[in-house]
Amino acid sequence: VTFPLDSLKTRMQNMSRKSHSLNAEIRSVASTEGLGKLWRGVWSVVIGAGPAHAIYFASYEQSRKMLLKWQQEQHGHAFLQTPQMKSVLFGCSGAVATILSDAVMTPFDVLKQRLQLNQYSSLISCARSVIKHEGFRALYLSYPATLLLNVPFHSIQFPCYELVQETLNPS
Repeated sequence: VTFPLDSLKTRMQNMSRKSHSLNAEIRSVASTEGLGKLWRGVWSVVIGAGPAHAIYFASYEQSRKMLLKWQQEQHGHAFLQTPQMKSVLFGCSGAVATILSDAVMTPFDVLKQRLQLNQYSSLISCARSVIKHEGFRALYLSYPATLLLNVPFHSIQFPCYELVQETLNPS
């Protein structure tokens, strides 16, 4: 539902665009291309999001279990009960989940943005052209920046999530 807003944001961030406001960009797209063009690139998100989210939640749960088990073996059950230690473990699990899921989603995000800027006619032609002319590495150029943005957020989000879960569902 909000994908057209993402397209408008991407277009406005493109330095070659002349629009200086959201309204001006909407009018420009509507008059020259049609509002349907704001959905260009949505299939990249649809295709990439399923596997990325599956990896995200599965890797969070798996790394959480592994870290909890490792911590208990190293320091015993009492050490694990400290809220600070739990938060650190859940934060690490959130970071692992983000690193793995962003490794899947980042190439799809790159393709989405290229399509939003009308640089290619289809997802397949975009992927082929980027890989052929720029190399496979071009799909991951933004990966470090993506991690710098997402890892801190998810390292905080999961400890908060687990705290709320524990508060609402005490064992």
